[in-house]
Amino acid sequence: MILAKARVEDYERFASVFTSAGADLRSKHGSNGAQVFRNADDGNEVWVLFDWSRDDYTRFLGDPASREVMGQAGLQGPPESIMLEAGPTTDS
Repeated sequence: MILAKARVEDYERFASVFTSAGADLRSKHGSNGAQVFRNADDGNEVWVLFDWSRDDYTRFLGDPASREVMGQAGLQGPPESIMLEAGPTTDS
């Protein structure tokens, strides 16, 4: 899993591109899905939890098409990201 944070110019624009052209390109690079979270106190900050391998994510970031799609989505710079490992789960 990868957790990425980015600032966007306009959330609605970001969401539109993320779910269309962005989804297509991520899929081509092996992404198994993503969930977007919006900062409740700063609507232009988004966090995305990706089900994606580190290698495939790295290849995605190196693809010139990804920079184009991120520009279309209104990202205000490259995303900050970290690799996560699953820990214990609980029902409560």
